[in-house]
Formats: sequence, C-alpha cells, structure tokens
Amino acid sequence: MTTRADASTTALRVTLRFFAAARAAVGRDTLDVELPVGSTIADALAAVARQLAAPSSPAVDAAPAPEAASTSSSSSSSSASASASASASIDTVAHAEAVFRRCSFLVDGVAVTDHARVLSGDQTIDVMPPFAGG
Repeated sequence: MTTRADASTTALRVTLRFFAAARAAVGRDTLDVELPVGSTIADALAAVARQLAAPSSPAVDAAPAPEAASTSSSSSSSSASASASASASIDTVAHAEAVFRRCSFLVDGVAVTDHARVLSGDQTIDVMPPFAGG
C-alpha cells in the first residue's frame, strides 16, 4: 500500500500582502504562492515575478496595451499585440523586482531583513517599500 505524503509537509502556502509602491508594481493587494518546504523570502518573491511574467497574469492583463485595444483583425495587429504584451510583462517584472530590492518585510508581523530567511510554514509576508512621512 502506498502512502501519500501530506501536502502540508511538501509545500508551503505563503500569502504576500503588498503596500504602496509594491502594490502598484504588482497590480494587486495580495497574492498567494505555493512553495516547497525550505523556501526563502527570495523564493517567494521569485514566485511572484514568475506569476507576473505569465501571459494570463491578472496584473499584466488588467490594462491592455493601446495596440491590443485596436479592433483590427489582421495578423500583423495580433502579432503586435502579442509583442506588446510580452514587452509589458518584461517591464512589469523588472519594475516589481526593482521595487522588491528596496522593500522591507514583515513575516507574520516580525521585521525581517534577510531575503535568505527560510520560511517555516504557511506564513504571511508583508512587502513594504520605503515611504516618507511619520
């Protein structure tokens, strides 16, 4: 008889909450990612970048490029639309990664500065860019 491993021992479910410029860069307030046990904050951020790069990403598809809004059905406009979408995806990922490098993180409410910190279970990571005021 084969015993199936409990999903909680093979994967972590991490909720990332984005604030201010991080929210603007990602295009949403929260994002859930599944990661293997032993994953780090850096791994969670890389998973976010992979989701942003995916063609079906809501953050990327939320505002179509002006070329995509055209009602023309020619193959050249379709190709231009795909190219614009890919370019927007690359720009979105690069911008998000640049924002993440400047961010501070709270893991379950505790400040963390080390991106190599190993996550120890299903956790919430708050992603907060620097901001002025006080």
